[in-house]
Order: sequence, then C-alpha cells, then structure tokens
Amino acid sequence: MNLSSLNAVSNAWSYIFSINFTPSKTTAQVNQLRIIDQVNTNAFLGLAYSELLMSTVNQLTGAGFILPVDLLSFSGYKDGSRNQLKWTTSTEQNNKGFEVQRSLDGVNYTSIGFVNSLAPGGSSSGQLNYTFADNSVTGSRQFYRLRQVDFDGNNKFSNIVLLKSDKPSLITIDGMFPNPATTVVNMMLSSPVKDKVQMVILDVNGRIVKVQSLNVEAGSNTLPVNVAALAGGTYMVKLISSTGDVSTGKLVKQ
Repeated sequence: MNLSSLNAVSNAWSYIFSINFTPSKTTAQVNQLRIIDQVNTNAFLGLAYSELLMSTVNQLTGAGFILPVDLLSFSGYKDGSRNQLKWTTSTEQNNKGFEVQRSLDGVNYTSIGFVNSLAPGGSSSGQLNYTFADNSVTGSRQFYRLRQVDFDGNNKFSNIVLLKSDKPSLITIDGMFPNPATTVVNMMLSSPVKDKVQMVILDVNGRIVKVQSLNVEAGSNTLPVNVAALAGGTYMVKLISSTGDVSTGKLVKQ
C-alpha cells in the first residue's frame, strides 16, 4: 500500500492499493473485498468495493478494465449567484447518467441533482456535452463531483471541481492530489478565460523535465497529468497562460 500526503484542499488522505491474487479470484469473490482500518476496526469508504467494475476475473491491475464512461473534462464557473458545471464524455457504455454532488468542506457530499445520459440506450462512441446549474449556492467555496451510474447499478466518481466566491483574475493552481503522486496527479486550477496554458515541471536544480499543453475552461478545472516517468523527488510545477501570467506549485513524486 502507498499512502499519499494529506490533501490540503479536501483535508483527506489518499490511498493507493495494488492487490494481486494467486490463484485468481472470481468477480463475485473480488466484490467481497473490504479495506479495514486495523486500529479503529472501521471499513474505509463504506461500499467502495462496489465501484470495482470487473470485465473478467483478476483484472485489478487494469488490463481488461471496463470504464463505462470516458470523461474528457469536468469544469465549472461562477455565473452571478449560480454555479455552472460542464463536462464532456468521449465514449459511454451502459451509462444511466450522472449524479451531481456538492460539498462545502471537500469531505462530506450531498446529491443536488441527476443528469440522464444523452447517449441512446446509454452507449455512445462520440463526444457528448453536459451542463448543470446549481441555483442554491451557499458558502464561500463549493466542491463538486460527479457520480456516474450505469444501468447495472455500478458507479464511479469523477475528479473534484472547486469553485470559489471570487472570480479568478489570473491563472491559479488551487491544489494537486494525490501529492505525493506515483503515476498521475490531478491538478486543480482556475482560469479567468478559456485558454491553452503551458505546464512546465522543473526539478530542484531548475532543469525542465516535462512540458505539456493543457486546455482549460473559464473557471475551475481538474486535469490529470501523467508523472509516472519522473524520478522520485520534489518538483516545481509552473503554469503559464497565453497572456504570460504564471502560477506555481510544489509536487512530490514517489
């Protein structure tokens, strides 16, 4: 088990588990998997085991793993007293729709609506665009996530979008999770406009080790960045907007 550091935004720990079964187990056996806190004798994440979507047996490593929805982007922005959310899928399979959840602390979420799949019969191989308006905004910041539900009752969660009461005037890194990261880090960033920004990762000696262009929407964005090829250590992440504005953050690679 690899344990990440505390997420400064959601104030929660992230856990990464790699489990190999010898001999291989059936899908029914895998779905009985529980993760137990041996100190407090509590099961982490309640029914999180039901989110293991198995195409065949012994597929926890990812090979043959069925993703019912391929989410290209999930973002949001302030619109007066409302918060507007938008997301895009590239493919959908057996998708019933998306439950929109909101939190004021990044830990405790409640459902605020459901958006049915636009795919005929829940399946599509083309891009589909979704929107949702939150008309009952409270507090100075709101965390949003999507719970994708398929027709079989299985579900999985999207990344988190954070919206704050003040509209961003510059490109800003709001957080990175998990941090430390092993393979992928999710970057939470805010932009005043739709833009293509350049992400530059530098090592402790100031050498550039990765450069990547990111397409961002106006408002809050959460974008995955693959850091698997980076050596273990501490890095500076720099975002540069098309107008030259710069925001920086620290990334630890395990």
